[in-house]
Amino acid sequence: MKMCLKPNNLSRGFSLLETLIATGILIIVSAAIVALSNSLIQGTVVSADKTVADRLAAEGLELVSKIRDDNFKANSPLWFDQAENSNKYGWYVIGREGGVGGSLGLERGALDNNELSRSKIVNDGEAISSGGMTLWRVICVEAISAVSQPEAGLNRNSIIRCNTDENDQPVNDGDRADPDQFISGQCTDGDLYCSMTKPSINRNRIASPDRIIPAGNAIKIRSVVVWLERDLYRSSDVATVITNWESK
Repeated sequence: MKMCLKPNNLSRGFSLLETLIATGILIIVSAAIVALSNSLIQGTVVSADKTVADRLAAEGLELVSKIRDDNFKANSPLWFDQAENSNKYGWYVIGREGGVGGSLGLERGALDNNELSRSKIVNDGEAISSGGMTLWRVICVEAISAVSQPEAGLNRNSIIRCNTDENDQPVNDGDRADPDQFISGQCTDGDLYCSMTKPSINRNRIASPDRIIPAGNAIKIRSVVVWLERDLYRSSDVATVITNWESK
């Protein structure tokens, strides 16, 4: 007895159209995986570079605090040279007198301006090599009330400001006063820091003479690090307030 077997459709080969469709899907999936991998790698590199820049910016603040503390140890006439008057506010680089091993200090160099472009920082800032990349660091010394917000954008001409107000004008935070005013006195006209801190200093001094801290005994320090990444000028900016804690 003869048996008739029906053709098994499942066992036949793929048609050309099916093969092309499957190949196309594989190509699309592979391309997506490669693109995602590249994106993750680029994101990791950007994150790593930002971490290096943030660390160097934070280091800048620590070095400036050390300069202040070294002045105290050396019994220098000024607790911080750049706090002597508002004319000394602005951009600086960290340097060492006499080269490696010398004492730390802030140097004005070619940065005598309240506004710096990122390319200017690259040209005249402190060049630092770290992790196979080159970065440039500058230090801003400014009044407590300064706003100094950087312009948006990452091109070479984007501006980063130092010691400016909301109208981009330089800030004068008040006349320097005699240290005796720490004990009792009134804020002088235009002494913004004194006016800002007086209420909190005297909050619990009932029926006692007011105490004030005049201008020049606290300043804001910003450490800015710039680096070039794929033709974009990126920057990291951190800030702190340092004070004349020894009341020199």
